[in-house]
Amino acid sequence: MKFRYWTLTLQHDPSLLDRQGIGVVAEGEDGASAARIISTGDLRTNGMSDAAKTAARTVLDTLREELTPLVSDQPILQFGPSTEIRTFLNTANQRWNNFVEVQSDRTLAVDMELGEVVDYLFSMYIRSTPASHKTPQQRLQEKVWRAYEGVPQVAALLRRQPTTTFAGVNVRTDLALIDDNEVKELVRTVPFNIDPDPRRLQGVDAWTMRVFNLRKNGGQLDSRGESITLPNNVPVSVIYAPPNTREQYETFDLITQNWSDFQIESVSALHAKEHVLALAERI
Repeated sequence: MKFRYWTLTLQHDPSLLDRQGIGVVAEGEDGASAARIISTGDLRTNGMSDAAKTAARTVLDTLREELTPLVSDQPILQFGPSTEIRTFLNTANQRWNNFVEVQSDRTLAVDMELGEVVDYLFSMYIRSTPASHKTPQQRLQEKVWRAYEGVPQVAALLRRQPTTTFAGVNVRTDLALIDDNEVKELVRTVPFNIDPDPRRLQGVDAWTMRVFNLRKNGGQLDSRGESITLPNNVPVSVIYAPPNTREQYETFDLITQNWSDFQIESVSALHAKEHVLALAERI
């Protein structure tokens, strides 16, 4: 059976020449068609600005939404009853201003079902993106950890993820500096350079209120079998990945508005090294 097929690519950033294969569309001789598009998680986003990432994801989601009714059994056509998948694809380049580019159709003669053809073409033309096993939070934690480890007099005092007790609640803190049974600093990391997530933000808000309680009643830290009393004036710092988009800046302003009142020092990860060096001088 003969199939007509199209390959689709996406230009992530208009200032670059790079393109990524994002999907394939196939049409059988009987007019039936099918498509397979990568997920937004498979977009290659290394080196892209947050604005470019958001634009690429939006385009990909919109493209998928527009294609879906055209390849269903009873398509709901957006351009009127005479529109076919071919018409849609032939006008895609112009409508997307070449942000999405549809290559000229080609023909494949093969003894396969339509679904098998789409999967075969997808595996042949679309390079899979290796999944990142580290979250933005984990990457930030590692960056901060390396900054502290890079200063010998500070590295000797490091405790990773000790348990702290504020207001009767036990929570992990990213790291602590402990010198002769005295806590010199508690550190939490927060990435503000990612899209706001309600659950994560609620967690940061809850932690902020626990620090407020710490300032009133003190607390406790447990690490390596030791229990250390936390005075109400123990230094607390948040090292954060700085925001990039307007929405991220708004979230940052909202979350951090009470930090100075609770003596929480906020430090951009861009200045983590300077913070650690200044800390080393004080210890």
